[in-house]
Amino acid sequence: MEGRYPSAVMITLSDCVDSAREAEFNGWYDDVFVPRLEIAPLVKNVRRYVSAYKDEPTFRGRPRYLTIAEVEHDDAAEAGRTMRELYTEARAEHDGWELSRLDTLYERIGPEFRSDRSGRPIEYVYCGLVGCTDAAREDEWNRWYNDKHSPDALAAPFDTGYRYAVVNPLDPVPHQATPYLSLYETGLELGALQQTLAAFRQEMIASDPLWVNLLAVSYSGLFKPLERS
Repeated sequence: MEGRYPSAVMITLSDCVDSAREAEFNGWYDDVFVPRLEIAPLVKNVRRYVSAYKDEPTFRGRPRYLTIAEVEHDDAAEAGRTMRELYTEARAEHDGWELSRLDTLYERIGPEFRSDRSGRPIEYVYCGLVGCTDAAREDEWNRWYNDKHSPDALAAPFDTGYRYAVVNPLDPVPHQATPYLSLYETGLELGALQQTLAAFRQEMIASDPLWVNLLAVSYSGLFKPLERS
């Protein structure tokens, strides 16, 4: 999100149902779907990303696409209903050719996370859906995430970070186990990022075993900004 920290984000993780029509799908997304979103008063920016592993025939390349719509609102619940109506209407023309894995509004939580590298060109975005496995310690876990984990992530591979919590846990798929969204941006190239991430994960396991054991991850993906076709 290039340093912006909107009050909410609508996250879509999706694939094209017909790989032979991938170019047509992206043309529709860029020329029809995204412009429909961008004229909505709540929506301030829309960015699309493609999996860093899109050419691999493995699970890492799916879902292939990430779309982030930056939303400003005064009422999160009402914004959720408005965005759901907007997305349903915008997809009506081509209903059925986008396989949506996730389509949910998240509200901003926590502070802004910025390193002294913030502002350099973004090469990759990490997207994670996470939660705490012990509800009795969730407040402590969130303090660890805000005060320790995210700052450590910015000291290592990432330049900027954002944390959000799901607005409606039942919309459109259950998010009870992993209600939090983490987004991190980096200017590192893929090879350097992979090496730094591996070292960061090992250090996190060694230094924060309690909180890591309470960390539930339902999805994590690495994406590259996708230029409009």
